[in-house]
Order: sequence, then C-alpha cells, then structure tokens
Amino acid sequence: MINVVNFIQYEVRPPQTPTAIAGYKNLFTNSADAPGEAGRTELTRVELDIDGQVIDGTEEIVAEYAVDLNLQLIAVTNKTDCCPTLSLISPGDPTYSTFTGPVFNSLNSPQLIRSVRVRLGVRSREADRTATITNPAGQGLFRFNIGSGTTETFARVRTFQADVALHNQADVLWWQ
Repeated sequence: MINVVNFIQYEVRPPQTPTAIAGYKNLFTNSADAPGEAGRTELTRVELDIDGQVIDGTEEIVAEYAVDLNLQLIAVTNKTDCCPTLSLISPGDPTYSTFTGPVFNSLNSPQLIRSVRVRLGVRSREADRTATITNPAGQGLFRFNIGSGTTETFARVRTFQADVALHNQADVLWWQ
C-alpha cells in the first residue's frame, strides 16, 4: 500500500517564481491602471519537495486580490481522561506550534487535530470608501487600505470561512 504525501504551501503574496511571474504577466499588465496595484497580493499555492524547497513550475494563483488567510485548529487539548476536550486554537496561541510544523524528531502532535477552520479574505479591485470600518477582533477584515494615494483608499473585503473536518482522523481514538 502506498500513501502519497504532497507538501503544499499557501501564502498571501505576489507570485515569486520566474515561471509564475511570466505565466501571469498578462494578468498584471491588463490591470496595471487600477489603484493599489503596486502592493497587490494574491493567494498563491506552490508545491514543495521533501526539503521544503519550491518545485519549479508548480506555483499558481488561487485567488486574486487576497488580503487575509487564517487557519485555526480544532484539536484535542486534554487527553487524560475518557472525555477529551476540544479547543479552537489560533495561530497566536502558544500551543499552536504543538500541532503544526515539522513532525520528524519533534514532540508535535498533528494527529490530535480534528478539523481546520479556514478563513480567506479577498478585496475588491477598486476603492469604495474614504474611511475604514473597525474590524472586530478575530473576525477578519471589512475594509482594506489599498494605499492608492487618493482620498478613496479603502476597498471592500469579502471573507469566506469554512470548517474542514479531517476525515482521515475519524477512526483514531479521540484521546490518543
């Protein structure tokens, strides 16, 4: 039996590899007149080899004008009794690294993750307001300063959120 493992990195940034820059050149050329294009970011996806190096030709844009990507974990945090405790863990939490990162020769416990809460925010191309709206803590962005240098610098942000259950963990004992 063989189980293929792919290492994929998602990041909010402009394309980085020469192949991706050349491949998406027309996309950026055609929108060059929009305000805030100099600081434009996308949700990019790239495959990594076993050493964490980018595999040439695998970078692609998943979402244009992405401004926010957040991954929270729902994981078992108390496994000392028969009724485990599930907790929502944000990237700023000190225990986040207990469940993420390299697993070889470490004490990390990714097998205790039961689901991942994914939040993605994408902005509109054009500014639509001259002032921002205060963003509630932990709920993503409502407006994004595109830095166009004009009085209308804030663009609307649409936020998508989903809880993704890890079905490959379904038969694992919850308290292990």
